[in-house]
Amino acid sequence: MEQVRGKSQRAACWLAAGLLTISAGVTPVVIAAAESATNQPGQSEQALSEQALSENSKVSSFGHYQGYSQERFDGWVTNSEYITTRDGTKLAADISRPANHGVVTKEKLPVLWTYSRYHREFEPGVTNIDDDAILQRLARHGYVIASVNVRGGGASFGRYQGLFSAPETRDAYDVIDWLSKRPYSSGNIGMYGLSYMGITQYMAASTKHPALKAITPENGYFSLYDAVRRGGIMRQDLVESWGKGTQYLDKVRKPTPVDADTDGTLAAAAVKEHATNFDPIAPLAAAKLRDDTAPEFDWYKDMPSAINTALNESGVAIYHFGSWHDPYTTDTLVHFENYHGPQKMAFGPWSHVTNNEAEKLERDKVYGAEFQRWFDYWLKGIKNGVMDGPQIHVAEVDSMRKQWQWISLPQFPLQKARTSFYFGESSAKSDLVTDHLLSTQAPVLSTQKPDASALLAYQVNDLTTTGTATRWDSNYGTQVNYPDMTANDGHSLTFTTAPLDKDMVIAGIPLVKLFVSASTPDADVYALLEEVEADGSSNYITEGNLRLSLRKQHKAPWNNLDIPWHRALKEDQQLLTPGEVVEADFDIMPVVYRINKGNRLRVAIMGGDKDNMEAPPYPEAQLSLSVGGAQASQIALPLM
Repeated sequence: MEQVRGKSQRAACWLAAGLLTISAGVTPVVIAAAESATNQPGQSEQALSEQALSENSKVSSFGHYQGYSQERFDGWVTNSEYITTRDGTKLAADISRPANHGVVTKEKLPVLWTYSRYHREFEPGVTNIDDDAILQRLARHGYVIASVNVRGGGASFGRYQGLFSAPETRDAYDVIDWLSKRPYSSGNIGMYGLSYMGITQYMAASTKHPALKAITPENGYFSLYDAVRRGGIMRQDLVESWGKGTQYLDKVRKPTPVDADTDGTLAAAAVKEHATNFDPIAPLAAAKLRDDTAPEFDWYKDMPSAINTALNESGVAIYHFGSWHDPYTTDTLVHFENYHGPQKMAFGPWSHVTNNEAEKLERDKVYGAEFQRWFDYWLKGIKNGVMDGPQIHVAEVDSMRKQWQWISLPQFPLQKARTSFYFGESSAKSDLVTDHLLSTQAPVLSTQKPDASALLAYQVNDLTTTGTATRWDSNYGTQVNYPDMTANDGHSLTFTTAPLDKDMVIAGIPLVKLFVSASTPDADVYALLEEVEADGSSNYITEGNLRLSLRKQHKAPWNNLDIPWHRALKEDQQLLTPGEVVEADFDIMPVVYRINKGNRLRVAIMGGDKDNMEAPPYPEAQLSLSVGGAQASQIALPLM
């Protein structure tokens, strides 16, 4: 038994790992005055008045919550034990109960739990609640906090049978049932967690246990294929790093025993049962198409996309949380669009995890308020108006996450036409980059023939990369730090606007339409969106990609927003005829990003990302991009 306080630095995922702007009828609201969660990092907060924040007042708005429930406890006491599921498998669990002066309350309280693939302790002696300021806030306000390992993980017994396997999800029902019947439980259960622990919330809700009332999934994917092979190209570094990390946790690093296991005998016995745990690296690499299978692996099984009907039948209240530089940004939007129960959504400026102290403090403050408002309403019945305000809040980012402001939106993505920016033929050379024009005006070509297009040749370069501290690396805890993209742009085919005469806000999912040929039977294409500063440095904004043989589009079996969906079955493959121009349409991951007046917007086309993605099918490919005329390559931007 241990009382813990204080520490709140979040661990790596796998180690757990009012101002108005009016445009075309869309009215985003900048959170200001009493609604403001924070101002830009490094600057003073937009303070609420002393009167508004007096102890006797009530405040409940995005990022602010006061006066509806009290901080009645000064700490918590953590115990650990095994939960036995219906088939006898024992799952290791930490239970942290609110306490005053080390004495646990006897009050029946709501229970919030996370269902973790990893270890209950990020490092020896540091439990889940020790490492999270938001959980500490919730415990002090009267919530029991629990962390449970999935079968085959940590000190839990059993074999890990694959991502979100049917036994794992069935176990979630049993855990909810067990927690709801503890003498310290009010019978109202909620869930929290990001990444794997975000997805397990959707899966647990699909079991439709009546005690599970509300969840707060953060940065979890909807379709595994589209998450790790979007466009048909595997995020190789992400898959391999996550796979190796989980195998290390399962088989090498010793898990913390539960309290009753004083000599570690049970924990050691549990680890022996992990010897044949499912390893995702080889199956995900082998199953290149959506109808490919591998031993113990099927793209369609045991995914949030497969249980969406049951999830909707559950009626669970869902607050979806995403972030702009996460690997699964698009998936958060797809989750939101495909759920029809009570829900809200917010996007932060960070990546899979926060990247610096400013982002961490912002997340703890804003998301801490939102978690508490959500659970107070749904688990304690406190009428705090959380469902009355705007349904969607997003961070509008300025200058590579160095600055941001929170805004509310009536819908997202915005329901308005995108603006097309055409790739041009004319070029200008700087020190490192030979640049072509990007413009809303169709390019004027050197040819005089009506509807004729020009072809720009690009030799795929094996040096192109988005770096080694990217959104994909953040999946296993690396802090995101994109380099100045100028050197990479020199190895790419780039298109850049003139300096902007006013700020431009991209808000939504950009769409790329390429008319392209290749010298080989197949090729990969990538499109990076960048902001070029006055000094010539280039900041990464977001990206998308497609394997050209998988360009054929189909209607998705779910609401896929208005973006191209590539079914990627064997029958959908269309190899290229060298020299023949084909149309290739794909999406770029969503963002809300402000490009400042005087800066320029750039699109960089490349044929590989050596540090993050699997190698292109033909590294020697030469691409020819059609510009202007009837085959005008372009990018369509959702502008606010």
